[in-house]
Amino acid sequence: MNEAAEAAGRSVSDYLSDQPDLNRDILEMGERLGLPGVSTSQSRGAELMVVPKDVGPGDNVDLNANGLPGGVEVTIGVRIGEEADFRTISRARTNEAGLLEATVPVPEQAQKGEKIAVAVETVDGRVRVVSEPFDVGPTTD
Repeated sequence: MNEAAEAAGRSVSDYLSDQPDLNRDILEMGERLGLPGVSTSQSRGAELMVVPKDVGPGDNVDLNANGLPGGVEVTIGVRIGEEADFRTISRARTNEAGLLEATVPVPEQAQKGEKIAVAVETVDGRVRVVSEPFDVGPTTD
């Protein structure tokens, strides 16, 4: 970051002020890792991120969840379009820190332009976290 700021002829703090998304990402990473000097904000609880979001039916997406109970089995489900319920597509286990990294396919039934959301839920049903819905794109044939 220091080199990027110097290349722009600015200080790191000025550079980050002009790059609010980068600044937020760095602060969130520091909070998650518990780095000294990074103030922690109010707890947000569990969260689930889906990467990439530009995918078609059958394409894989990576799931990154945190804030879940450690060392527990979870179900991974999807809700396509206006469906009322999530359907289970996979199972996984969180690590001891309550983190989950998994890769799952976008169901073949998903159609271009539909919204899809992913949920991770403990098998005992006590904790559920749902991703922001994202659009299904074209297939990668």
